[in-house]
Amino acid sequence: MAQTERKDIAEKYKWDIESMYPDPAGWEADIEKALALAKELAALKGSIAKDAESLEKALRIHDDMWLAAEHAYVYSRMKRDEDNRVEKYQAMNARAQGVLARISSLTSFFIPELLESSEEKVLSFISENSDLAIYEHLLKDVFRKKDHVLSEAEENIIAQFSEVIGASSDVFTMLNNADIDFGTIKDGSGDDVPMSHGNYVNHLRSDDRVLRKNAYEKMYETFSSLINTIAANYSANVKANVTSAKIRGYKNARSASLAQDNVPDAVYDRLVSAVNEELPTLHRYIELKKKLLGTDELFMYDVYAPVIKIEEEKIPYEEAVEIVKKALAPMGEEYVSRLSGGFDDGWVDVMENTGKTSGAYSFGSYDSKPFVLLNYTDSLDDVFTVIHEMGHSMHSSYTRENQPFIYGGHSIFTA
Repeated sequence: MAQTERKDIAEKYKWDIESMYPDPAGWEADIEKALALAKELAALKGSIAKDAESLEKALRIHDDMWLAAEHAYVYSRMKRDEDNRVEKYQAMNARAQGVLARISSLTSFFIPELLESSEEKVLSFISENSDLAIYEHLLKDVFRKKDHVLSEAEENIIAQFSEVIGASSDVFTMLNNADIDFGTIKDGSGDDVPMSHGNYVNHLRSDDRVLRKNAYEKMYETFSSLINTIAANYSANVKANVTSAKIRGYKNARSASLAQDNVPDAVYDRLVSAVNEELPTLHRYIELKKKLLGTDELFMYDVYAPVIKIEEEKIPYEEAVEIVKKALAPMGEEYVSRLSGGFDDGWVDVMENTGKTSGAYSFGSYDSKPFVLLNYTDSLDDVFTVIHEMGHSMHSSYTRENQPFIYGGHSIFTA
């Protein structure tokens, strides 16, 4: 096979992340731009709500600052996700996180100062300057959270501690993706079978009970060998969330999280209640599955097992793409055309690799492609993952085309 052909095949399964920064110097430029804009915004301290023009200027600088910072951070995070063992991208992502903390610190005065004015006064500026109309919802949301905003000095302290508060996530990412090695397991015939995050669920869906049991036990034995580290890290994460919620005056960490998208606690409670109300149906299903599998006891490694023996069908990625396109045809020609373009234009990083972040996600910055990370293993379940994550990325594509940067994110009910 010619070298150029091998390169084409490799690129077919990789996301076009380099499109974010065709020139590596561009990343450095965005880092410096974000810091410069943070200092420019900081220079406006004491005057951001003086009049309509001052407010608009401050908000525009604020947008441009976070647009550059987001782009740089997302790139560094996704490059690290390609292989979490690579020191270059560990360092780059750590630097990007440091810049986010720095600009948050420099501009920590912004919301407290804005809230020193009345909501009525701030919103009245919109009638004086039509360019502020786009910010109406954002400004109302800022005042909605007024009771949970601290003083300028306190907000500055929290901003400076943001890297520390989020450290548990980085610790688990490295543990889970860079350091853990599941090795191999035995199937029912005594043969060695590779074990990884990507093929774990496929093993649990096998009709080979020995393989299922060995996969389940290998997964949890490996994590159990690190249980004290994982428990300490989890505890630190919980404490950080609880403490943050308490400092901001929320009744608990759950309320603090839901409040960001203005979701009442009652909505969460009702979702949990609805699940609990239907548990008897799940229990009936489990009993029926136990009978169909012919087991005296149903273990966790039996939950995903097929109840009838069927030939395991391998679905290559190219076939999965065609299945997804066909399934989404009712969305219309324009939608499918955009979807197809995404598959062809480097949105997706497809295959599982050593060191790659496990699982799947849709990610990207406001002005990048809406990227998708997969760990595709040719299973039907993976086809479902493709359509799920591409659905998020299509949402992002349309959102970024029709909404400004400040409304370009995803709310909790799109997850």
